[in-house]
Amino acid sequence: MKKTYGYFIPKADAELLRWLNNFKEQIAIAGPSLGLTPAQITDLQDKAQKGIDSLLAVTVKKQVYADAVLFKNMVREEEVSFIANTAAILKRHPSFTENIGGVLGIISPTTAQSRITLQPKLKINVFPEYVEIGFTKHNQTGVAIFSRIRGTEEWTEVTKSERSPYKDTRPLQVAGKAEIREYTARCYSNDESVGQNSEVSVVVFGG
Repeated sequence: MKKTYGYFIPKADAELLRWLNNFKEQIAIAGPSLGLTPAQITDLQDKAQKGIDSLLAVTVKKQVYADAVLFKNMVREEEVSFIANTAAILKRHPSFTENIGGVLGIISPTTAQSRITLQPKLKINVFPEYVEIGFTKHNQTGVAIFSRIRGTEEWTEVTKSERSPYKDTRPLQVAGKAEIREYTARCYSNDESVGQNSEVSVVVFGG
């Protein structure tokens, strides 16, 4: 079994660097009295120097890395924070939508995922000659509003509206005969449907 007598070698890099520098210097002085030839002394000094060079190279790279981390943290604190603050302002702009936010990458993955289940809410009131349809669009461009007569299957798109409420002024299908209307809506962003249809709201419209 090979034995290693290196217990006197420092383990920490900084201490090892000092040890090698000392050994390189002192071996030239003590070597001849210990029976070493000039060639052997030179070989030992060369090996010590290689160790010194490798440790210095690591030290330099560590410092470069430390400087890079410091610069990165400074950029994150200043430039990236500035962009984040600007993004917060952009989100309050009337034209901002989650679709735009997704393209810019300024909405959280959770928010982006919520677009799949996004569902507007309707609040409907009946007035003489029209039905008022209030809605929430959840920061999307608007909602597409659909309607049908109770008992029929086909939904008809009434309109795409960006502002709530919308007034449905369509006349009765049969003059003087009240009808039961059903309404639903879906959000859209830049003409692209987003999320799910709202719950169906039912009203009696007498014209």
